[in-house]
Parts: sequence; structure tokens; C-alpha cells
Amino acid sequence: MTDTFQLIQALHDSDSHVRRNAAYALGEIKDSQAVVPLIQALQDPNFWVRCYAAQALGKIQDSQAVAPLIQALHDPDSDVRRTAAEALGEIKDSQAVTPLIQALQDSDFWVRGSAAEALGKIQDSQAVVPLIQALHDPESWIRNYAAKALGNFQGSQVLTLLIEALNAHNSDVRRSAADVLGNIKDNQALAALIPALQDPDDKVRSSAAAALGEIQDSQAVAPLIQALQDPDYWVRCSAAEALGNIKDSQAVAPLTQALQDDDADVRLSAVYALKKIKDSQAIASLIQALQHPDCDVRRVAAKALEEIKAS
Repeated sequence: MTDTFQLIQALHDSDSHVRRNAAYALGEIKDSQAVVPLIQALQDPNFWVRCYAAQALGKIQDSQAVAPLIQALHDPDSDVRRTAAEALGEIKDSQAVTPLIQALQDSDFWVRGSAAEALGKIQDSQAVVPLIQALHDPESWIRNYAAKALGNFQGSQVLTLLIEALNAHNSDVRRSAADVLGNIKDNQALAALIPALQDPDDKVRSSAAAALGEIQDSQAVAPLIQALQDPDYWVRCSAAEALGNIKDSQAVAPLTQALQDDDADVRLSAVYALKKIKDSQAIASLIQALQHPDCDVRRVAAKALEEIKAS
């Protein structure tokens, strides 16, 4: 109680370093008595103090702070706007959804990323379409934030929009859509993800393979086996890993053949996949791999056999 009172008093210190340290400390204490003084500190002349005040309010998670933090999304300093968006994501109040959607258009890419992340935490359906649109952001890492946020949503609306996004003109959008569909793990996406294994962009094909591995439906086994012949080594790696996740014995022979792939990463992905399948055929292939010319394959095969024996 005394510490809180002293720190609240310190928010009015003439030294901005003292004020910002006080704001930070109040966020660590998380005492609701500090909410109103911290809201007032959002008007401090020093931007760092305003940042730390917003951060502290996010940690305390008191609904009184929602409206002032929404106002802080219009602060002249981008760091304050970013921290306000992050704080609103921590509080998770639906009042913040529309202002955060608007913040997806902020001139500063850090603010846009934080707004996308916050919307993913709040998980209000109003945010689905704007987050899909954010997959078109010129900054790749913001597209990744939007994709990650969408992965928190469930329901037919987001699934339909993501499936549509697999046909977008921009390959980064198609890749992000495949990534999110993998996170959602709904087998209704199979019919769209399997054709994406033929996408002209290798990153999209790789993401589609990985997504199919996350969904783990046996309908994807044959297309993924074909993807082991993809000209891009990373697609072949993703296909092998996906087959390991699905654990279908049909994949054992193709994965055994993949142990002869020209690329070392593909060979390792294949041996790890065989370890996951671990039926009698896979074990036989792992035993054969003990004679493989690649020492890494031999090492992983030996370790896999030890673990299978111990399980």
C-alpha cells in the first residue's frame, strides 16, 4: 500500500526518468489504486512515460483504462500507439475491437503489427475480415502477425475466407493463408490445401504440405507422397515431415526412398518421419538406415531405434 502511494506520487516527479520508472513499477505491482493516476500519465509530456503508463495499464487489466487507451491509439508518438494497442490486447475488452481494426491502417508498421496481435487475443468475429485484409500488408512480418491472430479464431467464416485467400494473386497471402489453415486444423480445408501443393510458388507449396501435416487426414497421404518428388528441397522436407505427422504406413516405402534424396535436410526429414510412424515396416527401414552413407542419417536412425525400443 505504501509502495503504491509513493510510486503514484513519483508519477509527478520533475524528472521524466523517475516518472517512467514509477509507471513501470506500478505495472509490476498491479494495484488497482494506480489505474486513475496511470490514466492521467497517458497525458505526460514525455513519450516514454506515456508508453510505460500504457504498458502498466495493460498489466493491471482494469476496464476503466479501455477508453483512455483507445484514445492513446491516436497519440502523436508511434511507440505510445503501439504500447496502447498491446495493452488493449491484454485487457481483451470488445470496446477496443473497432479502434484496433482502424489501427491496422496506422502509418507505422509496428503499430499495425501490435493491433493485429491484440485482435487475435480479443477474438471478436468483427476482426476476421480486417485481419484477412491485413494478409495483404506490404510488411511480411505484419502478414505473419495477422496470420497468427487468425489462427486463434474458429468458425466457418474465417475458414471460408482463408480458403478463398489460397487463390489470392499475392503468393505471400496464399502462404499465410495455408499457415493459418494448418493452425486451425479443420479438415474442411483439405480440398483447397491439396491443390495448393501444385502452387507455382515453392513457399506456398511448402506451407500447404505443412498444413496438411497439422490436419493429419489420411486423404492427404497420396498427394504428400507425390510432393516428395517436388523440385524444391524445402517442399520435399515439409512433405516428409507431414507424412510423419499423419503416421500412415503407406508413406513408409516413399519415405525410405527419400533417404536417398540428394539433399541432406530431406534425408533427415525422412528418417525423422519414419521414427514417428514406427510400425514394423518403418522399423525395418530404420534398421537399413544404420548402413546409410550419411552419418547424420545413421545417427538419427540409431537414436530413433533406441527410443522405439524404450517406449
